[in-house]
Amino acid sequence: MILYINHRDIYSGAEKVLLDTVCSKEFKYTHLVLVPKSSKLKDECAKRKVPHIECKYLKGRSEFSNIFSYFINLLRLNILLASLVKQYKISTIHSNSYFSSVIIFPLAIIFRRKIKFVWTLHDINGTVFDYALRYLITIVYHHTIVVSKATRRSLWTMLVPKSKISTIYNGISVENREPSRSKNVQLLSIGMIAPWKGQEELIKSVKRDAVRYPLHLIGDNLDDQAYVFHVKSLCVGMNVKFHGFIDSPWKHVAEQISPDSLAILIHTSIMPDPLPTVILESIANAIVPFVSCHGGGCEMIPEHLQSLLVYDPCDKLQIRDVLECRIKYIMDNQSEIIDDLKSHLRNNFSLDSKIKALANIYVS
Repeated sequence: MILYINHRDIYSGAEKVLLDTVCSKEFKYTHLVLVPKSSKLKDECAKRKVPHIECKYLKGRSEFSNIFSYFINLLRLNILLASLVKQYKISTIHSNSYFSSVIIFPLAIIFRRKIKFVWTLHDINGTVFDYALRYLITIVYHHTIVVSKATRRSLWTMLVPKSKISTIYNGISVENREPSRSKNVQLLSIGMIAPWKGQEELIKSVKRDAVRYPLHLIGDNLDDQAYVFHVKSLCVGMNVKFHGFIDSPWKHVAEQISPDSLAILIHTSIMPDPLPTVILESIANAIVPFVSCHGGGCEMIPEHLQSLLVYDPCDKLQIRDVLECRIKYIMDNQSEIIDDLKSHLRNNFSLDSKIKALANIYVS
């Protein structure tokens, strides 16, 4: 049996990819997901009938008043995991994030001769301490999965055998949806609201250049509500609508925002994004994305479609070029662009390919 550990109490990109994987008909392994108590991930596991266990010890450092209580919680968590290993005869523990891998690190040291430890790295940015800790995890764990080539380049790999690290893209199923042929354009920005995500710069560009296309912001950030309020305040009196968090954003886009319009995603994050799932979902839903030319996002764009890349999201002239000139190019060539993007998606980001790659790791 494979035990998946996910410490985040949200249901976002990494969590959605995890459940899509284990719910696929191609996934043949018995599995169990350890989730935080009273979390959105737990609710989604129940909805999709994924075997799971609630764990009150899966918490972040910020939830504790002092370092002593934090380490006591870690001790309890590792004791619980040790009991689960015996009770369910766990053969592989797969940690779905960097933080989850840190908190079960003691268990990996104790049980690494008996069971296999695998972890997935979804992060690029961090401090020197983070890079050093990731390097230590890579050495101790049996296998490291990185979600993009950009993520792999950020990982310290000195003296680590290449066979211990695999680049496995998040897989996604492509919708059989035809692109809109409307000339009525709606701009989308979907994802976590954060300074490094670039929403503030995008809103200011729309305001400064008096862009005629409406911009829709979908997302939230429970850890930084002050910044969310700041971004929301920028939208007042403009051609921008703030929708907040929506459980099914693409259904909302299709039914409420652009049922008869041409939707275009603007994902111009300022700092590198390891592999923004929203771009994959955009292409799968026949919506053309504009992507920052760093991190894993640019790996989703074929080489002959470089016009969809924004090399400097902070450059006013580049953003103006995207919002004025390049949108016209998409309107004139949308069908061909979508066909090429979907073909690239099927060849490199299919769910079946991911499951086959995981199978090779689990049985090796």
